[in-house]
Amino acid sequence: MLSKKHTYAVRASVASPGAQKDKPYCNSSVIQHSCLVYIRQHHCNIKYTKEYINILALRYGDLFDIEWDIDESILSYTIIKICLQPIIENAVYHGIKQKNDKGLIKIKGLCDDNNIILIVSDDGVGIEKDALDELNKTLSETSFTNEKSHIGLSNVNQRIKIIFGDSYGIHVESTVGVGTDVYVTIPKKEQ
Repeated sequence: MLSKKHTYAVRASVASPGAQKDKPYCNSSVIQHSCLVYIRQHHCNIKYTKEYINILALRYGDLFDIEWDIDESILSYTIIKICLQPIIENAVYHGIKQKNDKGLIKIKGLCDDNNIILIVSDDGVGIEKDALDELNKTLSETSFTNEKSHIGLSNVNQRIKIIFGDSYGIHVESTVGVGTDVYVTIPKKEQ
C-alpha cells in the first residue's frame, strides 16, 4: 500500500510541470509495478475489502447491505491497490449513516472499449449540487494539493493520476435524497 507520504515522494520525483494530459506522471515500471495488481488478484483485495466491510458492519451494525457485480472480462487488467475501501467508507459515513435508515451499497466493475470503470453507488442522502461541483472540480484538477477534506477520495484519485495520467481518476455523481455514484476510471492495462 502506498502511504500518502510515499505518494508525495513519488510525485515529487516523477511529476513534471509540463507533463502531457494523457501521459502518466510516473513512467517508472518499478513504481508502477509496486502500485498495481491484476483485477483477478484484486479478488484478494476484494476479499480484504469484504473483510473491511465486515469491520464497518461491526462498527455501524446492520446499517447497510452490499451488492457486488464485477464483470469477469476485466479480470486480466490491472488496478491500483487499495482503491475501493476509502470510497466504500465515504459511502457509509457520508451517505448512508446520515440518512438514519438501512442503506445499500453497490459495487460494480465493467469495461468499455478502452477503460475499466469501477462504480461504488449508495442510496444515502446524496450531495448538494454546489458541494458536488466543488468536489468534482477538486478531483479534476491536475495540481496535487494537501486537501483537508475528501482525503480518501483525493488520495485514490491522485494515485490514479500519477500512475495512469490526468485523463483518468474519480468522478462523482449525486442527487440529494437519492444517493451517490463514484466512478473510478482507469485504462485497460495488462501488466
